[in-house]
Amino acid sequence: HAFTSSASWTPPGGMTEAYEGASLGVPNGSGVSIEGNYVIQAAIGATGAKTATASGNADVGNAHILALRPGP
Repeated sequence: HAFTSSASWTPPGGMTEAYEGASLGVPNGSGVSIEGNYVIQAAIGATGAKTATASGNADVGNAHILALRPGP
């Protein structure tokens, strides 16, 4: 998750936060912030909705879900 304000993050329910960073002191509407999370999914299927929550400013951003399968 990333968006165009420096903020602190709360990871989606059931996920573990791997990293979090902000370009300026938090909170700051002029900065940029990012966080990454992970979860082990036991079976193949839809991931469901994953929503992280950022403190402070309601701003625009993006998110990406990447699913990996174990090697042979």
